[in-house]
Amino acid sequence: MKIVMGCHIRNSSLRQVIFVFLELGLTLMIPGCKRENSYQDCMPGVKTISTLSNVQGRIGRIDSPAIYAIFVGQGPDTSAYIPCNLPESFQTLNLKVTVSGLVKYQLDPCFDPYCAQGFVITQIAK
Repeated sequence: MKIVMGCHIRNSSLRQVIFVFLELGLTLMIPGCKRENSYQDCMPGVKTISTLSNVQGRIGRIDSPAIYAIFVGQGPDTSAYIPCNLPESFQTLNLKVTVSGLVKYQLDPCFDPYCAQGFVITQIAK
């Protein structure tokens, strides 16, 4: 009977050790999930109205040389997005890109040929 009790104690202790390691592992993994997003929402106070996922576009400018935009589509169906976080390495006119991100609510009325939406890039590639 002492052997059975000894095995029971060891199994119970082993279960506690395994539980502690699992709990520790899960605790360390959860903050890691939050870090997977490699972007910061640079327009946190503006409502997200839609998302783009792996869309083909090109880099251009709207109205002013200092305002870069991502143009998606062709002809009259072209949409323009003004990113708040366009990396400097992508600030090249007519550069073809694949982009994903958050489309933000347009606050100002649109008078330009392109009604540009605010945009937060979550992924971009050449």
